[in-house]
Amino acid sequence: MENNNDMFEFLGEDIYSSTERTSDHFEDIVSDSKMKGKHYSKRKRGNKFTNWWRGLQKWQRITAVSCTSVVLVLAIAVGVFRIVFNYNYNDITKKPEDLGFESVINDKIVNVALFGIDTRDPKSFKGLSDSIMIMSLNTETKKVKIMSVMRDTLVPITYNGKTTYGKINSAYSKGGPELAIKTLNTIFGLDISEYATVNFYGMADIIDAVGGIEVELAKGELDAMVHEYGYVANLGLNGNVEEICKYKGLDPSKYYIKEAGVQHLNGVQAVAYA
Repeated sequence: MENNNDMFEFLGEDIYSSTERTSDHFEDIVSDSKMKGKHYSKRKRGNKFTNWWRGLQKWQRITAVSCTSVVLVLAIAVGVFRIVFNYNYNDITKKPEDLGFESVINDKIVNVALFGIDTRDPKSFKGLSDSIMIMSLNTETKKVKIMSVMRDTLVPITYNGKTTYGKINSAYSKGGPELAIKTLNTIFGLDISEYATVNFYGMADIIDAVGGIEVELAKGELDAMVHEYGYVANLGLNGNVEEICKYKGLDPSKYYIKEAGVQHLNGVQAVAYA
C-alpha cells in the first residue's frame, strides 16, 4: 500500500509506519514483518509492562498521564488504567498467524492496540472503533510512543474468508478485537497480540481519574439545533450531556456547559464533546 504515512496522526517524534522508509527511522514500533530467526513465544507482556511502570520515577509517571486533549487522555488513560491495574485488559491467546503475523519481531518492544468504541451502552464493548491507537512500549529504554490511526482509512479487511475494502474502524464491529488487531498487523507489519478497549461510559470515568481536560468550545457547539423532522431539539453539546447522564444515572443539570470559550471539562462533559 502506498502512502501509509498519510493514514496516521503522529503523537511522537520518531514513529514511522510507511514500509517505504528505511529501518533507521524505526525506534520503538518495529514493522518489518519479514524478519527471520525469531520464533514466536507466548510471553507475559503484562508483567513486563508492570515492571517497566514501577521503574519510572514519579515525575515520569506524572508526565505520562498529563495531557490536554481527548485523544491523549484516551491513549494514556487506557494504557495506564487498563494495563497497569489489570482492568479489562486482554492478551489474545490465538496463534500469531491468526492475528496476521508469524513471529514476535522484537522482545524488548511491546505494541498494544487501544480501541475506543462508539457505543454508549455501559455493558457493551461492541461497535465501531472510532478511536484506534497503537501504544509502543520499549521495556529497555522505558519510552512510550503513541500513534493514532485514522478511523476512515480504507483498508482490505478479511472476514469469513472474504476480503473486501472498508474503513478500518469497521473491522472491530465485524470481528471484534481479534479482526481489528489482525487488520492492523497485516497492513502495518506489526506483532500486536494485546489490546485494551474502552467505551463512552468508561471513558468518562477515566477522564475524571486524570483530573479532566481543558477544551476551547465554540458557541455553536452549545446551541440548540433543528431536528431533520422539523422540531427543535437540543442536539448540541448539552444534548450529548443528557444522553450520557441517562446511561450513567446522573442528573444532567449538574453537568450542563453554559458558556463557550476555554473550559475545564469533567468526564461526562468531555465525552459529550468528543
